[in-house]
Amino acid sequence: MDEDIVNVARMIRPYLPALVGDEADEYDREIAGLLARAHNGEDVSDRLLAVLTRSKATHGWAARVLESDRQLPPEISQPLERGYQQLPGDDGVIDAERFECPHGDYVWYRISVGVVAPPCPTHPECPLVAA
Repeated sequence: MDEDIVNVARMIRPYLPALVGDEADEYDREIAGLLARAHNGEDVSDRLLAVLTRSKATHGWAARVLESDRQLPPEISQPLERGYQQLPGDDGVIDAERFECPHGDYVWYRISVGVVAPPCPTHPECPLVAA
């Protein structure tokens, strides 16, 4: 008996409604019956495989489980997907206006037109000038 097929059949049962919809009860009854026979020592691997491959959805699900290293349901064995989505808008360089102290020891950039340039911390009497 192929234990991997038996294990996949055990695992797929809770996922049947999502995979086969209205046919889930029928699939589940058939799988449950075959698993009971397997428990009694009968080799039902081929019959289980036939049930698991009957629908495209169950076939794909079973194949993903069998192909995975840990043989877990796909949503458990796959790492969480994390991603980054750029915020909408222009991603170009911000044209900040450059201001500097007339004495050359302080530079400040204005990102928004509405912001007033501060005084130079070294020479507070000298307003910064656009460079």
